[in-house]
Amino acid sequence: MAAVVAFRHHQRSVADPRERVRCRSQWDTMSNDTIIWTQGGIAEVPLQRFTGRVGAIEVATVEYDGSNRLWTWWSPLAEEIWGHAQEPDGAKQAAELWLRDWLENFRPFFEAGR
Repeated sequence: MAAVVAFRHHQRSVADPRERVRCRSQWDTMSNDTIIWTQGGIAEVPLQRFTGRVGAIEVATVEYDGSNRLWTWWSPLAEEIWGHAQEPDGAKQAAELWLRDWLENFRPFFEAGR
């Protein structure tokens, strides 16, 4: 499952074998209930769009881009963060991986309050 992850307009492909090993090991250790994904719908017709929430906070969106035939993910937490995957599960995993890495930057802030 290849995904492209964009960080501040810089793209790296998870198809790179070294990166794939790092990403796969992080993906494999993720809890399935970290982000709760719900599929959108209109008049009981499911859309090709999923919203990811942690509690009441919306942290990511995955939506099918028909013009590129890829699943695009992004986060309302940062404007310049987005990526693509060939399948919705790959996009969800990439979004969660990015979120974990991004939140790691805030660890000193949260630990200082203890």
